[in-house]
Amino acid sequence: MLALSGILGYFLRPHTDPLHPKSSSPSPKELETLLESKDMLLASIASKVATTNARDVIYPRLPEVPQLPNFEETFNGIADLKTKAIRFLETKSRTKRKPVSMHSTISTIAAGSYLTAYLPFLHPGLDHDGFLQIFDFYQPLSIQACHQIQFGVDMLALSGILGYFRIPPKSPPARRLPFTLATFANVFFALTLSSSLNALPEGYWYFDAFSGPGMGLIAAAFFGTAMSMISSLDNAISGPSKGLQACPGGMNRGTNILFASLIFFFVNGAQVPLVAPMFFSNLEAYQQSMSAAFESVGMAALDFHSFATAAGFVSFLSLVATLQFEKKISQTTGLFSFLSLFLVFNCDAIIATYKTMVCPDLLPILESSNFYISNIIAENHLIEGGAIFTGLVVLNAVRKLLMTGGYGSDKDRKSNARSAVPTTALMKED
Repeated sequence: MLALSGILGYFLRPHTDPLHPKSSSPSPKELETLLESKDMLLASIASKVATTNARDVIYPRLPEVPQLPNFEETFNGIADLKTKAIRFLETKSRTKRKPVSMHSTISTIAAGSYLTAYLPFLHPGLDHDGFLQIFDFYQPLSIQACHQIQFGVDMLALSGILGYFRIPPKSPPARRLPFTLATFANVFFALTLSSSLNALPEGYWYFDAFSGPGMGLIAAAFFGTAMSMISSLDNAISGPSKGLQACPGGMNRGTNILFASLIFFFVNGAQVPLVAPMFFSNLEAYQQSMSAAFESVGMAALDFHSFATAAGFVSFLSLVATLQFEKKISQTTGLFSFLSLFLVFNCDAIIATYKTMVCPDLLPILESSNFYISNIIAENHLIEGGAIFTGLVVLNAVRKLLMTGGYGSDKDRKSNARSAVPTTALMKED
């Protein structure tokens, strides 16, 4: 600053004669002083610039000019956006992780073990008599294969029990009753296949169904199944209409009555001849008659396979019913699934029954057993008693239907009456 003051003082100092100066050039001494002052001035300016942000002084005074894009930053931004988009899509496409329930775990094990056990017996085509065949009941059944199938059916029964308790408390009877029937039926099948009623030698079963606790367990499962079938048939005829359309094969009340009736007669027709010897005969007579008859026609495991495949039909139909109740499949898909499962799992048992009853020359089981089952049923008038009881069930259901005006329940009747009031009022106004 002193140098700057000296220079300015030199140029601004007063002259005695500004128009006619004494000399046109500075003296050597003054020139030396001036050069030293110049060096000091430049050093001062450099120091000032170094300590001052010149951009803050110059930039506001410059006109605004567009900034050229930074290509490196732009490329990195695009790459980062791509990475975020990929992560977003992966997150949305990945299934939500939820805890798996015990019912789902048991059901998976049950389906896998059951299907794996029956895979060696799957031989679709025609049998040696020219009839349709899905499973080969003539194939020898080893003890290991028998226990594998028994385990699979036991797991299906356990899955049915756990699934029953997952039904919402306020579910309509049209949903609750089919699952109740399926649960009791699978428990009955599991107990029967593991007992002496499977008509196989002693090494193939775990307990005797003709005495002790085994008889009590099977009897309880049988009567539970029977009561569930009665309730289902009654509900199909006279129950509330809510939920009827969600039953597999049930498009309306008429089709529900049809399918409920078929299941009622089919299950009773299969279960009653099976359990009748348990109540009216003994193990020795059963084995001498039925076990020997099955072996004589080359189908020692006929009873065993018939009820084991029926258990598969009930279990997989329960899955279809669940999907239809939750509206994940349509009524048409539910009906198709019902008929397909019925054909696959019950075809061989139905054909064996047809051969036995209509074509005894092809499968002379009745004659070989000396009409053991037929005699028990006739002597104890089981057909007559079953017909009378079924008639009473149907008449009672029809009575309830007529009392409710054809709506199935008092609640449905009141609901339809309330919905009809506005229409009546509009008609009066017109």
